[in-house]
Amino acid sequence: MPKVTVIVLIYKAEQQIARCARSLFEQTLQDIEFVFVDDCSPDDSIKVLSQVLEDYPQRKPSVKIIAHAQNMGTGVARNTGLDAATGEYIIYCDSDDWVDSDMYERLYDKAIEDSLDIVMCDFVDEYPNRQERHNQNPQGKDIINSILTNENHSCVWGRLVNRKLYTNHNIRFPEGIHLWEDLVTSVRLHYFANHVGYVGEAFYHYFQSTNSIVHSYNSLRNTDDMIKACDVIKVFFEEQGVSEKYRVSLCHEMLMAKSNLVSSVPLYDPERWRNTFPEANYYINTAPGPFRQKLVYKLVIKHKDGIVLSYLKFKELLKKINE
Repeated sequence: MPKVTVIVLIYKAEQQIARCARSLFEQTLQDIEFVFVDDCSPDDSIKVLSQVLEDYPQRKPSVKIIAHAQNMGTGVARNTGLDAATGEYIIYCDSDDWVDSDMYERLYDKAIEDSLDIVMCDFVDEYPNRQERHNQNPQGKDIINSILTNENHSCVWGRLVNRKLYTNHNIRFPEGIHLWEDLVTSVRLHYFANHVGYVGEAFYHYFQSTNSIVHSYNSLRNTDDMIKACDVIKVFFEEQGVSEKYRVSLCHEMLMAKSNLVSSVPLYDPERWRNTFPEANYYINTAPGPFRQKLVYKLVIKHKDGIVLSYLKFKELLKKINE
């Protein structure tokens, strides 16, 4: 059993996969397994990966490349990697990101030293002209509340997780959800984790591309996925009998999930907004976000749909003028 399995999803990663792979193959931790899941990528990502691997012959026995016959989406691909993993601990890495060379050794040593189910670390947003560090210290916090309120990132690439946590509680990534699937899974992992630790260094480098999915929330598919993710979490909390404990933070997340329905002209659907998670509307005043967004919510509740649509069109006009 290797100490750590790193799972990497491959899809349209031709331009970044070399940097990612080199950062993985140059890890100071030697007893490590790498599982690459090719989700039917239409480019030369796997060819580039194979070329990089030739520079690290000592890593070849530790590398698995699994190919899907057709594109299955993020949730399925993450589960494919999970099924193939044999490491004592599991962590993911996105194919356009990169990690410091001692990341997995440092996290693993912390996990063993303190008998931890999950070890977290800080990360850095990598923009073209700047960096932005994010503190993920869980000390003194209810981690699930922190994840739901975006105080802590829900990423599975910033958490080294004991594989038994996945297997003992049958934790899988939701299939058919391509966005916030890590949110759903991280909430469940932390619910069942007994001991969570932290290493206060920013090992992970999160590449901020304008083409990245995180920069395209404003689409119907992504809105549907966020709403589905909140539904899955809601059902999970009900099954565990903790709905009341996490009611406020989940309602804040629900408001975010459905926000595109009243903040974008192409997606404008106030009736669907009103019918989706109506229980969340009681927490508009305490939700994070600017006052103007909360004002829009309140106008939609009062069926002032024409006023809101005119406001959104005016905003789009101003944006075009400023461009």
